[in-house]
Amino acid sequence: MTKIDFYYWGDQCPHNYKIKELLNIFSGDKRCKINLFDISKNHKIAQYLNIFSPNMIVIDDNLRWHGPISMDNLESILNGIIPKARPYNVKISNNIIIGDIKDLTEKTITDTCVLCSSSKKNVYCNEKGNWIKTLREKYNLPYIGKLHYLNKVCIGGAEFVPSVAVPYPIPKARGRIT
Repeated sequence: MTKIDFYYWGDQCPHNYKIKELLNIFSGDKRCKINLFDISKNHKIAQYLNIFSPNMIVIDDNLRWHGPISMDNLESILNGIIPKARPYNVKISNNIIIGDIKDLTEKTITDTCVLCSSSKKNVYCNEKGNWIKTLREKYNLPYIGKLHYLNKVCIGGAEFVPSVAVPYPIPKARGRIT
């Protein structure tokens, strides 16, 4: 039986929801045992496993898979064939594009669905929207980043989160967070 451990940072990344949805399909499969670990609830897990990404799958305590995983990849793994993990590369252009900037909030997150989850299904970004709203309310933040638009279409952005909320083993802010 293949052991699949999925480590994820809440719904920080739309792929986290997609991967949980995919793993749920395999929850009754006798070829595997699936365990889910939300590292936002226990930062020591991220430190112990040296996790610095919003999600990671560990197969049989050995293979570390970062980033999105497909149904085909999971089927191959469960059939004893380990697919070659390809780096998750973000396409970056050298072109300078002038456009509009908007705040990243639970309302504007759906504009990022195609970019962030490779899907037009808003459900993935809606879960991230709930995550953003909770984070903003907890830390009294007006927004958690900026989004870049060209012709009213989101083409990129940047997200920033208070260090004390980040589960990765990074230096944490001391004192008052505002």
